[in-house]
Amino acid sequence: MMPDTTAPLAGDSRLSELRVLITRMAGFGKTAPEIRTMAMQWSEIVADPPLPLDTVEDVLADQMLRLTPTQRVPVAPVLLDDDLPPVDVTDARGALEIDREAPFERKVGDSKHGPQGRILDFAKLAESRAPEFRWYVPGWLSPHPTLLSGKGGMGKSLAALQLAVALARGKAFLGRAVDPLRILLWSCEEDLPELHRRLERICEFYEIGMSDLSGQLTIDCRHGLDNTLLTQEFGRPLWTGLSEYLREQANDTKADVWIGDNLAHMYACSENDRHPVTIFTSWLSGLRGEPWCPLLIGHVAKVGGSEYSGSTAWENAVRMRWYLGDKLPDEDKSAADEDESEPGNLRFLCKRKTNYDQKDYVRFTMQDGLLVPERIEADVNGDSGWLANLRARKARDVVLRGLEKITEMGVNSSERGGQANLGRLILQFKLAEGCTPRQLSSALAELMVDGTIIRGETGRDASRRKREGLVIAAHAKSNKPNGSGSMGAGTSTTPADAH
Repeated sequence: MMPDTTAPLAGDSRLSELRVLITRMAGFGKTAPEIRTMAMQWSEIVADPPLPLDTVEDVLADQMLRLTPTQRVPVAPVLLDDDLPPVDVTDARGALEIDREAPFERKVGDSKHGPQGRILDFAKLAESRAPEFRWYVPGWLSPHPTLLSGKGGMGKSLAALQLAVALARGKAFLGRAVDPLRILLWSCEEDLPELHRRLERICEFYEIGMSDLSGQLTIDCRHGLDNTLLTQEFGRPLWTGLSEYLREQANDTKADVWIGDNLAHMYACSENDRHPVTIFTSWLSGLRGEPWCPLLIGHVAKVGGSEYSGSTAWENAVRMRWYLGDKLPDEDKSAADEDESEPGNLRFLCKRKTNYDQKDYVRFTMQDGLLVPERIEADVNGDSGWLANLRARKARDVVLRGLEKITEMGVNSSERGGQANLGRLILQFKLAEGCTPRQLSSALAELMVDGTIIRGETGRDASRRKREGLVIAAHAKSNKPNGSGSMGAGTSTTPADAH
């Protein structure tokens, strides 16, 4: 007696398990008839309740279409189980026909070896103008694969979440989005309470209600789950059943951008092997069947100065690569590595590879658990110009903050050499935020030339004598002492401080 069968509903776990079985058997080199037999047996013995026969056949046909060329299985001339009836299942796109002689032979146009590309028709192309290049965020984000990498603790997950909210509502982050976009975010590292706290702060910052995100932003909290999309068995890349879940989710939500946080959870092949890296990014690019942006979040390698981890194929396969850090790109690594202090409040998001625009950057300040952007215009003189400009801006800020902190500690500083040199003190108290001694010295000189930093009274010692050193001019004016102790012509100078 045949067991009762139940037609599957949307999201039925039996369908996902069957897809996983088919993909794994293909990865093991099983022939198409062998896979068909195993699928039928699995449905009868394991599935509870068993799937209808036509459902199993439809899943078989559809899943075989989705296999990559490296997963293609040999086609046997006959079925292993002659008791199974012949099947004639045609894919909705007319791309696959199944019969007893060639059960899973692909027929895409005249090709039997894999998906057929699009042959350009030059006559039709000549009839119209090429479409304009589309930007989601001008100069920053387009419908192409993008990689965001950085060291741990820099705020990549926070940046990804803020970007997702900004894009969903057309708000400014890297720059104002052209239009509100549909965003799908996989959060593999943050639990639900943390996501809730961050979203609350982000929505307050943008002055929007959390319910305003409905229909535009889909966040899949995948903390604590196996999120592997591509793995490797017996040296061959193998897609998991979760890849089909992502495909369905991306198309159901009509996502313009998918943010995958992060690669370590989703990519289980060798990050140094160029081929799986390339097919992974290529597959993601075609997941929607129309232009969209897969934005991948990744870490850096342990090697000093690394901006991403793994093969150069990661940079080659994406069209835009961003780097998030508290130090400037291409900075003197030897000097920067000497500063082992915790990251300061500054963050720099830099375009390190771009196929469609010039390199650029945005500076952020960490405030109340959020990355608050400060737009910095790039220097027109090219890479060296904008990097030098960015370094100088950062060094000036570091000197000013360092002077404030050192003065609060009751320590006098000087522009002269020696133990009291302000640059030396900033490095000594680990306030340099990656700036080199030369950068600090140049910034201090500029700040003194333009009058931002001056020599003045910093307080009084136990004998009520004035202490003098470097002060911020605006603070000196607001805190100017009364009477004979006022700064100016009557201010004394120690011999060591004399010019």
